[in-house]
Amino acid sequence: MNADSLQLAEDLHARRRDLDMVVRAVHRLIRYTEPRPLFEAIARVGADALGTDKCAIYVKPADRDVLTIAGSLGLTGDLVKFIGERGIPLDTSLFTAVSYREQRPVSCSDVLEDSTLPREYVAASVADGFRSLLSCPVIAEGESLGVLTVYFKEARAFHPDEVRRLSLLAEVCAVAIRNARAFDETRRISDELAAKAEILERRNAELRIIADLAPTLAVAESPRQVLAAFHSHTFVHVPFEQVGVLMLDPANLKEIVIRDVFSTSPASFGRGWRTAWDGTLAEEPLVARKATFRQLSPATDHGPIGQYCLRLGLRSVAFFPVMAGREVRGLIILGSVRPDALSAETVTMLEPIVAHVASALAKLESALV
Repeated sequence: MNADSLQLAEDLHARRRDLDMVVRAVHRLIRYTEPRPLFEAIARVGADALGTDKCAIYVKPADRDVLTIAGSLGLTGDLVKFIGERGIPLDTSLFTAVSYREQRPVSCSDVLEDSTLPREYVAASVADGFRSLLSCPVIAEGESLGVLTVYFKEARAFHPDEVRRLSLLAEVCAVAIRNARAFDETRRISDELAAKAEILERRNAELRIIADLAPTLAVAESPRQVLAAFHSHTFVHVPFEQVGVLMLDPANLKEIVIRDVFSTSPASFGRGWRTAWDGTLAEEPLVARKATFRQLSPATDHGPIGQYCLRLGLRSVAFFPVMAGREVRGLIILGSVRPDALSAETVTMLEPIVAHVASALAKLESALV
């Protein structure tokens, strides 16, 4: 066999090794859709492909012109500490930056012999146990995504076959990174759409309840009718047992009195119960004319309304203002024996519905006055 035939056989053998390496890399990387485990896998695959125990994948954050270590293998900490959160600026002469910027493989046969390197970098390299390195850009559709770098303990030059092998692997890594980012973006968009759909569904439910309540509110002759209709239309969404309306006493505007209630619980708000009231609660929600909720506790709820609710066995309550123009005329109270029945989310859902109920109650109160 002549020299040309031998060279051809060696080339074919090298191409076959490269192909086997690519196939193995694809099988090992394609399963990952999360960035962190993907980058750690890339570092392992890179080290295996070049027969070393040290490898790192560098990427550029979207908001900074630097390269940071996204995944690594065998780096004990000195180089990682040197790079740190500050990263490697893209305009420096460090090999990873040059490889990224110029989109070509860059190697260093001995960091101790390269006078262009910062002394801190050389010291970190020696402390991390490597003397030579090879960096290849990770490129997808002309865009640099990062740099794949392998490190070796000994000072050495790199054979063209090694440069080709790492370049091929970098191409596989580019596809894997793009796939992971596409998956992440798809998931982000899906989550956003799901959140918007949930908001729309909640708003549609609110509008349906308001539409269903409107006929009853228009003809209701007593606060109890209003409260009963409100409870029947909202209980399926928010499981509260009782609802009451407290209004300022026209004869004594410093007192608030329970005008009417609707309850499915034996221990119910009592009509006619009254207490002094200055228009605020513990968190002063009605000063801002906004609804609020509380999980009641004997240790923290010392006010008369809170104490009254506790005596009824209630553990979560929501308060909604009854308005007449810009003035607070009273309260609508929702109560439940379950501590988790009412929450900020349920109060937000109920607020536009209760606003219609409160308006109907205010009109009935005005008619009575």
